[in-house]
Amino acid sequence: MRLDDRFTERVNWTGVVPLAEFLAEWEKASADRAYVPVGGDSSEAAAERFLDALGDLAATTDGAVVVVAHGGVTTDVLRTLLGDDEVEARAPDLMADGVPSCAVTT
Repeated sequence: MRLDDRFTERVNWTGVVPLAEFLAEWEKASADRAYVPVGGDSSEAAAERFLDALGDLAATTDGAVVVVAHGGVTTDVLRTLLGDDEVEARAPDLMADGVPSCAVTT
């Protein structure tokens, strides 16, 4: 097992943060992919670091790889790779509701 911080969620606040504040920042960063939320990365930056990590894995690993990540950053990556219109066409609730818990994305 190898840990890589580039697979972390877009926003990782430490300490106690009011849920309403977190949700407001999350929604703003989801609507405006360039917006940098308090204590995190923009949706665009999160996707890029995730893709960089995948590229490094592909270049240094033979065989199958399992990456475990949160649904928000996974959605950020799908939006970057496919575009919002295609994500919406394939999974209409994904951008609003996120990736379901324990989902497998290939």
